[in-house]
Amino acid sequence: MKKIIIILMGIALIGAGLSSCKKDNIKGDSKTLVEGSYLTLLDTGNDELDYSNFDASEVSIKVGEYGSPVASVNIYAVLGSNLDPTSWKLVKNVPFTEGVELKVTGAEITAALGITAADVNTDISLYPEAVTKDGRKFSIANTPTNFQSFPAYNMAFVWTATLINYVCPFDVNYFNGNFAVQQDDWADYHAGDVVTVQPGPGANQITITLYPKPGVGTNRVPLVVDVDPATDLATVAKQQYGDYSGDYISAEGTGFVSACSGIISLTLEHTDAGNDYGSFTVVLKKL
Repeated sequence: MKKIIIILMGIALIGAGLSSCKKDNIKGDSKTLVEGSYLTLLDTGNDELDYSNFDASEVSIKVGEYGSPVASVNIYAVLGSNLDPTSWKLVKNVPFTEGVELKVTGAEITAALGITAADVNTDISLYPEAVTKDGRKFSIANTPTNFQSFPAYNMAFVWTATLINYVCPFDVNYFNGNFAVQQDDWADYHAGDVVTVQPGPGANQITITLYPKPGVGTNRVPLVVDVDPATDLATVAKQQYGDYSGDYISAEGTGFVSACSGIISLTLEHTDAGNDYGSFTVVLKKL
C-alpha cells in the first residue's frame, strides 16, 4: 500500500523533525490519554480442526497482555473470516492470567454458531477480546488491523483454526464474477469494495484483478493464483502487479479457495526491488 511505502521512506526524516518540534506544536494534554490493552501471542499451540473428528478436535494458543491489566478473555468465532463484530458468536469467556492457554473444541464452536459439524466447510476465525479489569474491551474490531500484521506487536487478536481432512470440490468456473473484500491488511480496499475474479488461464488457476486499487496506483496487472484441486490450497508465484507512484510492487504467497463458502483467502508478501514490506492477508467472498 502506498501509505506504508511513504511511511517507510519517511522514517529517516523523523530525527530532524523531532529536533524542531516545540511544545506549543503539541495538541492535547497527555493527562487525558487512557492506556489501552492488547493480547500478545506466547505460543501458537495447535491450529488444526480435524473434520474427521470435529467435535473432539481442539485448537489452542497461549497469550499474555500488554497495556492495561486484563481480567478475562472473550473468544468469538465466525465461519471463514469477518472483521464485523456483529457477525461474531461468543464461544466462551476465560479468566486471564499471564500465559493462559485459550482452548476451544469443535463442539464448542458449532454450539456457539448454532450449526452442526456437517455445516462446517471452511476455516474458522476466532477473535479473542481482552476485557480489562476496569471493564473496557479491546479486540481487532477496535484496533487498527495493520497492527496485527506487524511482528513487533506480536498481537493475538486474530486466531485462525484451519479445517483439515475436508476438501471442498474445486470448480474453476465458480470463481467467475464479483467478489466483495472482507479483509485487506494491505489496506488498499475497504470492507465491501468489489474486485473481479475470472477462471483460468489454466484449468487449476484463477485470476484476480486486485492491486493496486483503482485510483491508488497504476499499471495494474491481474494476479494469477494456482489452486491444488486435491486440497483447495492456493499458491501465488512471485509476480509484479502494479506500481505506486513509480514503485513497482510484486506479490507472492499462499492461501486457500473454497467454492463451498465462496471464500478466497491469500496471505501475500509485497516487495519491490529494494524493500520487503511484509506479508498481508486479503479475504474475498463471492457476491
